[in-house]
Amino acid sequence: MNFVSPELRQHVERVCSCQVGMTKEHQFVTALMDAYGFFRFTRGEASEPAQESLRCLASLELRPAVRRWYQNGPTELNPAAAEFRLRLSEIAGEPL
Repeated sequence: MNFVSPELRQHVERVCSCQVGMTKEHQFVTALMDAYGFFRFTRGEASEPAQESLRCLASLELRPAVRRWYQNGPTELNPAAAEFRLRLSEIAGEPL
C-alpha cells in the first residue's frame, strides 16, 4: 500500500519490523491501528497521518484483513476497542 504521509509509512514499517509470529497481513493491520492511536494522541484526530490510517483500514483493499484481524482477536473487546471497531465499520459502510 502506498502512503501519502511519509510519517505514516515510517511508523507502519517500524511497527511491522517489531512484530514476530504474525502473518504479514496481521502485522500490517496491527501497525495501522497502532499508527492511528499514536498520531491521534500526538498530533490530533484531524492530523493527516491519523486520517490516512483510518482511510487505509476502511479501504476496500484492507476490509477483509481487518475483519480477519478482529476475528482472530479476543472474544471480548474493551469499550474503546469496540467503539473503534464500530467507527471503522461506519466509515467502511459495512460491518468489520
